[in-house]
Amino acid sequence: MPHRVVEALAAEEYRTGILTAAQVQEMLGLTSRWDTDAFLKEHRCFLDYCEDDLARDIAVIRDVSAQ
Repeated sequence: MPHRVVEALAAEEYRTGILTAAQVQEMLGLTSRWDTDAFLKEHRCFLDYCEDDLARDIAVIRDVSAQ
């Protein structure tokens, strides 16, 4: 199968939530998380992260910092 077809499949499967970033990395033989992030960004596959997620992350950081 041509590599561009595998890339298109990996991007679409990530976009629909079927594959994780780690699975995309393994599928494409990428060597680092940075390479995987660059691939996903290049293929317009953005992290599903909203303001509520950010608020929860900030709360956890503050809780850990207070301990």
